[in-house]
Amino acid sequence: MGWGDPPVWSEATIKSNTEACAGHRAIELEVPAETAQAFETAGQYVQLTIGEEKPGFYAIASAPGKATFEFLIKENEGNAYLTSLKSGAPVKCSEVSGKGYQTKEHFDGDGGAVAAQYDGFACMNVLFVAGGSGVAPLRSCIEAGVALELPQRATLYYGVRDDSVLAYQDKFDEWSKNYNVDVVTCFSQGSGGAFKGYVQDA
Repeated sequence: MGWGDPPVWSEATIKSNTEACAGHRAIELEVPAETAQAFETAGQYVQLTIGEEKPGFYAIASAPGKATFEFLIKENEGNAYLTSLKSGAPVKCSEVSGKGYQTKEHFDGDGGAVAAQYDGFACMNVLFVAGGSGVAPLRSCIEAGVALELPQRATLYYGVRDDSVLAYQDKFDEWSKNYNVDVVTCFSQGSGGAFKGYVQDA
């Protein structure tokens, strides 16, 4: 899809819509098989809408290779038409867009940017940084297994206001045990968190 080209819409269905954390919804969408198959790289996104509502752009939070798409969506007045939908509701979903995170080019030890920019050395220390709902595409990246073959453990620095808006808390242990990624929570307010302050200061 080139800049300014109209989206190619297909019919999708809300499979589930639950609270991920305060003010955020975890929405799982059943999409056509060809749409699911087009999602190949973590970091890609789609547009979602219903009727004549203004479409929103949403990064896919689940890993490629699944029959459904999952999203982490911060609630606001502009997307209430979507975040309030119940299971079974129809949604219009665009084609998958964007190149996603080109991690292979930068993480692998052979060819690509490793040879051209890093003197042939593979990445040793990988940091993921996210704030709020921006963790959604990084969840996709982590669960796609991009860190599994790194020579050292990767770290996700995840910044939020406090633990009430900390999404995916139930996944942190799994990411550590199965995906080679440790999580450092950064709280700008309230108690708790591995780091007290904004994520960019961690």
